[in-house]
Amino acid sequence: MYHHTNFSTEIPIGLVRQTRIAIARPLILPSPPPVGNSNLSSNGIEKLVDLHFGPLYPDYADHTRPVLIRQARDLLVCTFHGDLERFEAGFLRPAASIVGELKSSYLQGQVSQLLWVLAE
Repeated sequence: MYHHTNFSTEIPIGLVRQTRIAIARPLILPSPPPVGNSNLSSNGIEKLVDLHFGPLYPDYADHTRPVLIRQARDLLVCTFHGDLERFEAGFLRPAASIVGELKSSYLQGQVSQLLWVLAE
């Protein structure tokens, strides 16, 4: 009923000897910038956070600054892979704009005191 075929005899031996098998090479991805990169300098992060958020928060230096700098470092390293320019454009500027709008609305009496306390 079933016909058994011996496949090894169906391929000409000359073809087998001439065939080359390509061995897949591992994919090499670029590595993220090293932690010692100048983009990750503590001074650069602090200056940017101060620039964008300093004028927006009351008692910024005493209470808010250390928390924002710590969170900014975490985001810069984990989400933006140390790219300080992309971090500023993609996070700091938009976030500062939102906080500025909240503060402006609060000062105009459009946001309750509770919402502003949450932003501090």
